[in-house]
Amino acid sequence: MKVLIVIPAYNEEELIRQTVTRVLDFLRQQRGYDWRLLVAENGSCDRTVEILRELSAEQPPAQFRFESFPARSKSGAIKQAWLSEDADIYIHMDADLSTNLAHLPELVEGICEGFDMVIGSRCLPQSDVERSGRRNLISGGYNLLTRLLFSLNVSDLQCGFKAVSRGTRDEIVRRTRHLSEGFMDTEMLILASVKGLRIKEVPVCWRDERKTRFNFWTVVSQFILNMLRVKFDLLRGRYE
Repeated sequence: MKVLIVIPAYNEEELIRQTVTRVLDFLRQQRGYDWRLLVAENGSCDRTVEILRELSAEQPPAQFRFESFPARSKSGAIKQAWLSEDADIYIHMDADLSTNLAHLPELVEGICEGFDMVIGSRCLPQSDVERSGRRNLISGGYNLLTRLLFSLNVSDLQCGFKAVSRGTRDEIVRRTRHLSEGFMDTEMLILASVKGLRIKEVPVCWRDERKTRFNFWTVVSQFILNMLRVKFDLLRGRYE
């Protein structure tokens, strides 16, 4: 069982070395499957690439590599990275490791059980989450709107901790069209639901430790616009 784990990285000089080291140390303790960590760098203008080169020289190439992709979005980098290698299971996680790595085996186990997608959820009763009120507001509204537009029965669309099978990558991820920052997560869940694929949610421990600044109305308007685009594309049969 080959598992490809992708971490998108844009201007992550402050944490990328620690992140790669932590993930590799964790993976080396796992048994029962072959894994590889791929950092998908996409246009950084700080020391991220330099640090990744140093890590590549230090780590076995069979376990770790990085590649700079021309994509200028998180989703674009993940998609290109997933399509760049052959594996049985494809996983992505955020560079700040907001989701506890202890949940990583649950993603692999879910795919092995026969699910097409396994996603971390911060919204299940068993989830242990610390995040700002603004993020809770955006997430709640976003999930509600998506349910109304697509009848999608998923509690958390945007948690950056997901796994897909090889078949899902080929059938769903290849067809994603709207790759603005982080939206591919939602688009592939919508397409998977439309196709009747099996989706499993797992509760996660998640910490909002990175103090990201964003414009509330810009984020909301972009989310809504992308969802309307997906709705229109489905009606026009553009995913077929």
